[in-house]
Amino acid sequence: MSKLNSIPDKIIEKREEVKALVKEEREALQHDSKKLTNEKEFMISTVKEYGYALKYASKRLRNDRDVVLAAVGKDGCALQYASREFRNDRDVVLVAVKTHGSALEFASRELRNDNEVVSAAVNKHGCALEFASKKLKNNKEIVLDAVREGCYAFIFASEELKNDEEILAIVKSNFSSLKINSEEPKNIKTILVGALKQNGCFHEGDSENSSMSMDN
Repeated sequence: MSKLNSIPDKIIEKREEVKALVKEEREALQHDSKKLTNEKEFMISTVKEYGYALKYASKRLRNDRDVVLAAVGKDGCALQYASREFRNDRDVVLVAVKTHGSALEFASRELRNDNEVVSAAVNKHGCALEFASKKLKNNKEIVLDAVREGCYAFIFASEELKNDEEILAIVKSNFSSLKINSEEPKNIKTILVGALKQNGCFHEGDSENSSMSMDN
């Protein structure tokens, strides 16, 4: 005998009533959400709590300075959902990278070549160097800031700076747990990449691919 047959009719009827109400509420929410995501005050209050919610804002509000600033001030990576205009807005991008360094990935090509923007990003998260322009990956002060914040950033430095004695010294001294004894930059990079792979943070070709996508 089916277990369903043992359920009283009143409970089955109640369950069907609840399902109908849920369906009705879902349809109402879908209808109302389009209005809400186009209401500026509602979206500002929402992104201040959940920056990522900028993804669901209307096209008009993803091009609204107040909404975008509120979003990236909470979660820098919400920059990816802002309009192209704001991904090329220096003030907005600075707020984003100071909140989350890796937001540099979503900045315009021009701003990934901006010293102040990139410096702010790598000082927040060293590996944001991955998204800097080829030129700034070869800027010693930028790379020094990056490896001081996190020596894994060494992976994304230019080949020239991977041979810089000062940079190599910082990497080796700040990552003694990896027992970096080699003087060869390529060997140091291999050790760092291996450690990142173990933590699921790096995939083969990441540094090359990022350079190609950002600078071509």
